[in-house]
Amino acid sequence: MAENTGQSPETAAETEKEGHKHNSYMVDIASDRIYNNQNEDYHAAFTRWRNTGTNKLGYRFVHDRREHTYVDGGGFADKQAVTAEINSLHGCLQFLSMLMMMYFAFEQFFFMFMKTRYDHVFINRTYYSLRSMSYSVSSEQMYVYCLVRIALLIFPIIVMLKIVRLPAQVAIPRMKLDRRLVFYGFSVALMLFVCFRFFDYMLTYMLQSINIDVTFYTYIQTDTEQAQICYFICELIIVPVLTEVFFRGCILQLFRQFGDNYAIFISSLAAALCYRDITKILYVFTLGIALGVFTIRNGSLIPAIVTNLFFTNITLLLNTLAKEKFLIRNRLTEISVCLVMLCVSFLLLIFMRIHFDNPFKLVRDGTELSFQQKVRQLLNSSWTVIWLICMLLSTILSVTFI
Repeated sequence: MAENTGQSPETAAETEKEGHKHNSYMVDIASDRIYNNQNEDYHAAFTRWRNTGTNKLGYRFVHDRREHTYVDGGGFADKQAVTAEINSLHGCLQFLSMLMMMYFAFEQFFFMFMKTRYDHVFINRTYYSLRSMSYSVSSEQMYVYCLVRIALLIFPIIVMLKIVRLPAQVAIPRMKLDRRLVFYGFSVALMLFVCFRFFDYMLTYMLQSINIDVTFYTYIQTDTEQAQICYFICELIIVPVLTEVFFRGCILQLFRQFGDNYAIFISSLAAALCYRDITKILYVFTLGIALGVFTIRNGSLIPAIVTNLFFTNITLLLNTLAKEKFLIRNRLTEISVCLVMLCVSFLLLIFMRIHFDNPFKLVRDGTELSFQQKVRQLLNSSWTVIWLICMLLSTILSVTFI
């Protein structure tokens, strides 16, 4: 007869480990979980975090591996494991939804402040129809913009590290890098970047045919050199780094306890919904999946950070070059740069596939629930539904007509 597994304190965890030594049928999910490409420090820190009695977001369960073992007052052990995972997953989804709603509320407050004080909401976006926002802003406006951009990302990271108490070695994984994995991942991401840029232009022309204007991000010009330097440091260095720490670090690593594939999906979805731009959501989601796999296969956050830094800089550079879309020389230069990047990424992929096995393949990491069951849990949480509806409405309301 298996014991009821509703225990919580660390003392109970130690007792269970002792029992595990003498009973080969008892399985500690948190301790026995093998993570793709992570070292012993990561495994030990994540296991301790999941088994902490006061942690309501950790999926922990010790059960009897024999099927249909009955537990007094608790039903069958195999069913208890499913219930435990559902409860933990539900808690993590609710927490993520509330955190992203707070992010959304803070962002909306900032937009209203910018509109009231400066009469500009998006100072880094311009319309493809050339019905643009102001390209030059005051240094005061620039400093406010940079401060809020950084605060929007630092706040949820602090929540993850201090309130959720996700260990730093888990939230920011850093293993020794394998160069072939880095080159392979970068070539995949580079090819996706170029393909989606061409897709973005096709979608732009299609939307313009029904009078929907499309925005894209450009460099911001300001009136002082100090403010301009502050902007470049913020937008081209700090924000990309914090973005990866939050989405591919904190969120991705939090949900890895439910399987790597699901964690990649959730982190990519959260990142894409932050954009609320009909022409950017699919691109950010797809690139997020590539960066998520990239992070897990490397066991480090550094490659994803470097890739994000490169793409952010090259995107702003090409967008700024292409904003005068009727200048043929600018457009040809932009297209030439994209074609060169496409050729380089294609050649790198061919070379990697010839000389190495597929380094992007993940080990199967199934849990008690199937991927489809875990996706359905998104709609079983009231806070998650509210979050998704708010993002959908915000995306629709952000559509601008020519």
